[in-house]
Parts: sequence; C-alpha cells; structure tokens
Amino acid sequence: MINIRRLSLDEAKILLEGAENKAKELGIPVSVAVVDEEGYLIAFHRMDEARLIGMETAINKAFTSAVSKRPTRMYSEIALPGKPAYGIQNSFNGKFTTLRGGLPIEVDGRVVGAIGVGGAPSGEQDEEIARFALEHLKKKSGLNVNTSI
Repeated sequence: MINIRRLSLDEAKILLEGAENKAKELGIPVSVAVVDEEGYLIAFHRMDEARLIGMETAINKAFTSAVSKRPTRMYSEIALPGKPAYGIQNSFNGKFTTLRGGLPIEVDGRVVGAIGVGGAPSGEQDEEIARFALEHLKKKSGLNVNTSI
C-alpha cells in the first residue's frame, strides 16, 4: 500500500491563521490561498479591507509554488526577457505567476502543497507573511515543515 502525505484542511486553517496573525501585526490586510500539491485550492481567506487584486494573485502564487515546487520569487528574475524561463508566466492559461509571495509547503522533504499571499504593498511583504505561516504550522502541528525555503 502506498501512503502519501497530504495537507489536511485543519493544517490549511493553521496556515491561514498564521498568515492573518502576521498580516495584522504588519497592519496589512491580505488574501491567503492554500493549495494541495497539484495546485488545487484547499482553503482561502480574504481579510477585511484586503485589496481585490490580492485574491487572484494569492491563488496564482500558491498554484505556481505547488506545481513548480519552488518559491515564486525564483521566477521574478529568471522569467525576464532574455532569461532562461522567459515566457513561463504564460503557462497554465496565465495562472503561472512570477510575483513574489508564493511558497511551497514541504513536510519531511516532500512538497504537500503551497501557500500564496497577495495584496501587500510589496512581494517581499507577501512572502514574509507566507513564511510566518509556515513557521506557525511547524510550531502548532509539530510537523517537520521546511521553513527555510
């Protein structure tokens, strides 16, 4: 029997909680998406007063990190004109994004999903919120979550 570790809804809720806590600390209302390892939405949360554009970008950031198994920041430079991944942002009917703020969720060395945050004034802040959510999941669940991605 093959036993594959999957991200649960309860774990996704812990990630949303961690992201919201960090966003409130920073005073930035954001949208947060958590997807499974194939990029399908498990949970979504839009804070009060979050910018509308953050809804779509959060989902796309999570999707991109899940299917590529990499942080979206990796694509922000290599997808520029003349670079090796130029044009990748046109993949998956435009769902693939080069915007910062998406991180894969790696547990015991395997990507089980991803988190995407959208709506902060900068991609760095989106990523900071996402990273805090990973740390929150690690602390609250006891899972071996890679927080150094």
